[in-house]
Amino acid sequence: MQKVEDVKTESVLRLLAVLLIFTVLLFTILSKSQVILRINNSRYYLNIASSNEQLARGLSGVENMPKNEGMLFVLPKSSKACFWMKQMDFNLDIIWLNEQKQVVHLEKNLSPKSYPKTYCSNQNSKYVIEMNSGFIGSKNIYLGEKLNF
Repeated sequence: MQKVEDVKTESVLRLLAVLLIFTVLLFTILSKSQVILRINNSRYYLNIASSNEQLARGLSGVENMPKNEGMLFVLPKSSKACFWMKQMDFNLDIIWLNEQKQVVHLEKNLSPKSYPKTYCSNQNSKYVIEMNSGFIGSKNIYLGEKLNF
């Protein structure tokens, strides 16, 4: 027969193991680094750039990007954000959104050869999405449209 202390210790260890698993799962959910952009019946997986390093690097140095992926820049505060094509290897479409996730500015088919030219929104933006060139036209994205992610 087990001693009462052994049973209590075993129960405490099981409880701690369950709490540890729950904490790891919760942290994983809360620290997600990707969101899903839904347009009509299509899903696009956006990698999140929110740290200063991620915001500065963006897609620079990335050789290509799958058609169903993109990058979501979450700016520290709403501003008239500017982007350039430094160290890019493929053309992009860029979508600027306000805090309500409404499109406030669009730039299509930006070439890496355009660097060091900058592309800026004339309105404050909280989010900026970079997608492969042709995305805006193929999905008929328009000014004022609200995107869901």
